Amino acid sequence: MVVRRGQKKSGPQESRKLAKSSDAPKLRPPRSAAILLTLQPAAADQGANLKDLMKEAKAKINIESLGISGMVFKPARTGGKLLEISGAEKDAQADALAAKLREAMPAELVKVSRPVKMADVRISGLDDSVSPEEVAAAIAKVSGCSTESIKVGEIREVFSGGATVVRVPVPVAKTLSQGRLLVGWVSAKVKVLPPKEMRCFRCWETGHTGAQCTAEVDRSNHCYRCNKPGHKSRDCKEAPNCPLCAAAKKPADHKVGSRVCSPPKSKSKGKAGKGRSSARTRATPTSPNTQGPMEVSQIPD
Repeated sequence: MVVRRGQKKSGPQESRKLAKSSDAPKLRPPRSAAILLTLQPAAADQGANLKDLMKEAKAKINIESLGISGMVFKPARTGGKLLEISGAEKDAQADALAAKLREAMPAELVKVSRPVKMADVRISGLDDSVSPEEVAAAIAKVSGCSTESIKVGEIREVFSGGATVVRVPVPVAKTLSQGRLLVGWVSAKVKVLPPKEMRCFRCWETGHTGAQCTAEVDRSNHCYRCNKPGHKSRDCKEAPNCPLCAAAKKPADHKVGSRVCSPPKSKSKGKAGKGRSSARTRATPTSPNTQGPMEVSQIPD
């Protein structure tokens, strides 16, 4: 090891600390608060479109009364439209505007939602009596977040006790990363997990969402573990089988998106996709959504 003159040589403990800090995912709260507008299937049946519905909403809502001076409008990767609000009061203003939009737009035609940037946190060392509700209540107590925004996965037994993966808003994950979490009688270990790559729930490729997918194959009704239809991954009793690796003539005895999954870096099959995402994958005890749209919850473990 080469050390410059006057520089202190780092020992094994300092090296481990530097490696640990560099591996920890960076939690950056979003700079804006978003409102997502998504047309419902009934809109096409009634000949409704977002252009006319937005005109009616703008005539009914005065955004200046909500303290909003302007917004950014852009298409969402999931197929809807996003309204983004910046500023110190962005979250409260977005909540208020979303409520007004729900009043102005028929719920059967438009879904108005408030997407929030989320992060996965692994909580381990839980005792046998702990329930998901207790975990959510403990997180809400230290973070001030409502339990409705906390998605707790199934608690499973591992070598260190009970463990689960919890999906929380990024600011909550940042709070939890500062120390251990008291759940009942136990001071549980908290680890913020790196983000998963975006994966289309329809074809299971990365780099695009279902709304952008142009692939001929549709695996949206298949189990993520064995690639067979008719059941979900949490109930699967079959052997793991990755169709992406199988198509590439590679070993396929694993789940899609696991650490050993290595399909070819082919061009994205999404309409607007520009290739695969470079985000890392990971394996965890369980996820809050063991079967659901992958573009929202990514690949569950």
